[in-house]
Amino acid sequence: MLRRLRVKFVALSMTVVTLALVMALFAIGYLDYRQSVDDVYGELRQTLSVAASMDAGRHGDYPFGGSALIPDRRGPFGGKAPDDAGWDGEPDAGEAPAEGGDQGEAPQPPEIGRGDGQGLMPVAVYRIDPTGTVAAVGRLTTASVAPELLPNVLDAVLTGEESQGYLPDPGLFYAKRRTVDGTLVAFADQGAASSWQSLALTLAGVGAGALLAFLAVSILFARWALRPIERAWSQQQRFVADASHELKTPLTVILANLAIVRGRPGETVASQEQWLAGTETEARRMQGLVGDLLDLARMPDPAALRAGFAPVDLTDLVEGEALQFDSVALDRGVAIECDLAPALRVEGDAARLERLVGVLVDNACKYAEEGSTVEVRLAAEGREAVLAVANRGPLIAPEDLAHVFDRFFRVDAARTRADAPDDGQPAAGGWGLGLAIAREIARDHGGAIAAASIPEPGTETARTTFTVRLPRA
Repeated sequence: MLRRLRVKFVALSMTVVTLALVMALFAIGYLDYRQSVDDVYGELRQTLSVAASMDAGRHGDYPFGGSALIPDRRGPFGGKAPDDAGWDGEPDAGEAPAEGGDQGEAPQPPEIGRGDGQGLMPVAVYRIDPTGTVAAVGRLTTASVAPELLPNVLDAVLTGEESQGYLPDPGLFYAKRRTVDGTLVAFADQGAASSWQSLALTLAGVGAGALLAFLAVSILFARWALRPIERAWSQQQRFVADASHELKTPLTVILANLAIVRGRPGETVASQEQWLAGTETEARRMQGLVGDLLDLARMPDPAALRAGFAPVDLTDLVEGEALQFDSVALDRGVAIECDLAPALRVEGDAARLERLVGVLVDNACKYAEEGSTVEVRLAAEGREAVLAVANRGPLIAPEDLAHVFDRFFRVDAARTRADAPDDGQPAAGGWGLGLAIAREIARDHGGAIAAASIPEPGTETARTTFTVRLPRA
């Protein structure tokens, strides 16, 4: 279940991040594309502005050599150019011939409109006069439209109403401008606006790398985020297993005793007192265990609990609990010694605080060495009331100290207990729930509980101290 939850967590996070990243990269690529197209249109409009400012009567400036007239065509609308149109294939008067010898051998400008995707920014500029004659504006023309394409593209541009646009078939951007001498049209290859393609490839590579990195981070984060759930799940499973184990033993004894009693129907109740007494003892054990389990399950919400807090004289409470355990301590051959600061008050629930103190004192008496003393100390340290309950007894190993407040934890891993006393309460070893309950009570009161076990030099015993710190009222 936890593995499926981890996979769902990673899949959900990756889906959200992928969508966000794709949208961001698409927006960047689209904005770059629009900027490239705007730059092309801006270049075309600027070129037309320069061409319009030139003398309208100066036609045919051809640095690449040759006439710019469309062969055997007057213009995009058909008809041969008249002889007196002033377009005889020679440059206008006053225009210097191209350097480098014969104009016929001058280099031709690169052709555009074939969809070669050369990434060129050269511009082809043409002037169409009122008679339909087409000529290249030589000083501004740094490219040329393929001759077989020029009539069609000019026809499409001149018949359209837009002042600028894109012709998808030849792959040409265009802009046009009307002047007193006719119409100026400028073309640029689609490759002039192709810089977004390289940016898109770069962004795709960066995005893929970012997704892989985020996938690794998501897996690590999922493991870290689900670690408390894994611990809680493990604790729950252990709790159920431990509770089942603790309930199984008394139930087995009860069922066995009842089977014996049922097998002797002719005997009197007095003659079967042994089996009935054992059944009652185990039933009381179960009652105590179930009561502790309910205490843990019914731990109230801290906020709701604190709403009912009232001032409690912790000194009187600890003293009263210590007196209650005098008989228990005497029966186990130990003494209880108290050193309590007077009139030390805290905010809390008196009944639950009594349970906390009772658990610590009872636990200290259970494990104290015979003939020793259980020390109960209560003092004020700053804004805290500090209760320390110490005894001398078996050493608690450091690896066990970290778990003494866990539910059902006992130092004897074999789960062995001494025989239970006649009152039906658990013997030394208990069920391992008392300290867990004590920790929850301390936390509910805004405090903390800790344990320490320090070996005494020259002996096989240790001084074990449980310390509770609670905020003072």
